[in-house]
Amino acid sequence: MITEFELQGRICSLLPEMTEEEFWHEMIGFIEKNGWLFGGGLEMKKISGCISQTSPDMTLEKFSEIFHGFLNGNGWYFDGEIKMLSISLMDILDDELTEKKSLGLV
Repeated sequence: MITEFELQGRICSLLPEMTEEEFWHEMIGFIEKNGWLFGGGLEMKKISGCISQTSPDMTLEKFSEIFHGFLNGNGWYFDGEIKMLSISLMDILDDELTEKKSLGLV
C-alpha cells in the first residue's frame, strides 16, 4: 500500500517581503528534511499536489500535525484541505497493464 497526502489550498500570513523563491525553498526544504517527495504545484501562497514517501504508518492526523506545526512555526497557516490517498501496488500494476494493452504493447 502506498500512501500519499493531497494538499489543496493556500498558505496564509506570509511576510510581505518574502519572495517566491524564499517561499519555495522553505517549503521544499521542510518536505525534503522529512524525507518526503512532493509532486504538484507550489506557488507563492498556493499549494496543490501530493506528498509521498512518508512512513508506512503515517496517519492523516499525524501528517496534519507535522504539516501545521511547520507552518505555525513560521507564523503561517493553511486554508485548504488535506486528504489521505491510499493506493495498492496491485492497482498500480493493473493500471500499467491496462494502459499497455490499450496501446497494443502487450
